Amino acid sequence: MAMVKKRRVVVVPKDKGSQGALDTDSADSCDLLEYCLSDAEFGVLREQGLLDAINESGQCNVDDYEDDAIVERRLLENVMDRLNEFHDVTGGEAAGLLRVLKFFVLEAIERDTGVFFYF
Repeated sequence: MAMVKKRRVVVVPKDKGSQGALDTDSADSCDLLEYCLSDAEFGVLREQGLLDAINESGQCNVDDYEDDAIVERRLLENVMDRLNEFHDVTGGEAAGLLRVLKFFVLEAIERDTGVFFYF
């Protein structure tokens, strides 16, 4: 029996129409900003406390085999504030992943959509 690798994706719809299409599983990839996390990056999320910070400040439950979204502007701003507190995350994958997460949260705020986690 072949083992299927779990795909972990962070998604930001480009606009409200795309967000609605995402909710009905009819969104085109051109309507979405997407980032696929490697197993190593997912490990970094956990090890550096980024996953806990997102869950706490975004009032969500993102984890392995758990899908969730943050769509309220106030919660997105809370997540951005919390991610900005991670000054000790430097170098390599951790710093790069932190930049990606901040970019996606900022895009969701600016586009008035949300950040969707499919883990």
